[in-house]
Amino acid sequence: EIARQYTALQNHAMKLDDTLGRLYEVDINDARDKYESVKALDERTMPLILLLFITSLAINAIASVCIIRSVVIPTHLLARAAHSYARGSLAYRIPLDSNNEIGELARTFNYMAEKLESNYTVLKDLAIHDGLTGILNHHEFQKRLLWEVKRAGRYKRGLSLLMMDVDRFKTFNDTYGHQAGDTVLKAMGEYLRNAIRSSDEAARYGGEEFALIMP
Repeated sequence: EIARQYTALQNHAMKLDDTLGRLYEVDINDARDKYESVKALDERTMPLILLLFITSLAINAIASVCIIRSVVIPTHLLARAAHSYARGSLAYRIPLDSNNEIGELARTFNYMAEKLESNYTVLKDLAIHDGLTGILNHHEFQKRLLWEVKRAGRYKRGLSLLMMDVDRFKTFNDTYGHQAGDTVLKAMGEYLRNAIRSSDEAARYGGEEFALIMP
């Protein structure tokens, strides 16, 4: 009886071992199939992933360039213009021609600089020239004379100074009026400008008095 039960148990064990063997083979084959499927999927998707990565880098690079061109560079040019104008250098123009808000601001800056430069030129001319005769005024005459005296002493060169006035100007002015007197003074200024050398300076000293600086 014991031998019979032992034999039956041994048969059951062999059947169980055979079943486990078949299950093991099924699991191994299933795992191998899944691995091959994953490997094939990985081989197919890797180029796509790589392409997406490169595309992302390219988009970021293009976006960075666009931001630099549309914001960073224009802002730098506007700041450069502001610093230039603050120093009194009005010749700088912002090289921007875009249609956005920054381009409009750049055109406004350029227009402002042109107006300031034009006004500065006019004011500078008025500051050194007599408004009636167009030759140097008294203040500028004093500056130029001092500078020429120093230069003549430095280079041991001669310097001539001629002072003159219009005879009987007051009588003429009182007789014919201030407008006629102004005409005489204008003619005197024009005559002196045409008569002197390029190195000479003509000035209205005051009233009907005139001066020539002749190095």
